Amino acid sequence: MPAGAEANRRLATCSVNTFALNRLPFAIQSPMVLVLDRKSLDEGQIIGLLQEGDVLGASLLEFPWVMLPEGSFVRHPKMRQGRIKLLRSGWLISQHPQYG
Repeated sequence: MPAGAEANRRLATCSVNTFALNRLPFAIQSPMVLVLDRKSLDEGQIIGLLQEGDVLGASLLEFPWVMLPEGSFVRHPKMRQGRIKLLRSGWLISQHPQYG
């Protein structure tokens, strides 16, 4: 694989079978989306990230928050290569109050 190709690969947060059973699919359209450990921009710690083109399978929507369940795959918060499995549920915001 050429250098940098891994970073350009799309990531799905769960398997196709899991999507079919009980997840709402969303395509990430922002260059980078942070996955936090709680529903708080001020107090949340970054536990992963997603980037443009990734597909997430949400299990709960509490606008503007979207929950990724424990066991979902995300990108490592410091290295955009590969994927890690969430050891607990993660949250991302679908529309940032300042940046949209």
